[in-house]
Amino acid sequence: MTDAYKQLCIDFTRNFSLLFRVYNEGIAYRWVTAMPDSITVNAEEANVALKEPYSALLSVTPKLTSWELPYTAYDNIAEVADSDNIITPAMFIHRARALKLVVARSSGRRYKHCEARSR
Repeated sequence: MTDAYKQLCIDFTRNFSLLFRVYNEGIAYRWVTAMPDSITVNAEEANVALKEPYSALLSVTPKLTSWELPYTAYDNIAEVADSDNIITPAMFIHRARALKLVVARSSGRRYKHCEARSR
């Protein structure tokens, strides 16, 4: 299998970059740093804006400390309260267009396309 993708790197002024890779069937991003020491990420937030009529298979919680909760099927993403947090992985489905979107997170250290390393 070929590791074929298009890549965009956005360099910031404080010694780090945001790297995007777009594949035929997905996209990935990672933060890259040229800092000499290890760093600690205190918070990270990713937002995905989908217009209706997406349905979803989600694990939803009011607290971010929950993990491995049961999944619930939603006929419409509008049913999910704005105050709830969605735990990854999550699947969104657009039935009319036969599209499925999975949002997942890797460990960041060992995953082939999301390694924590200096460039």
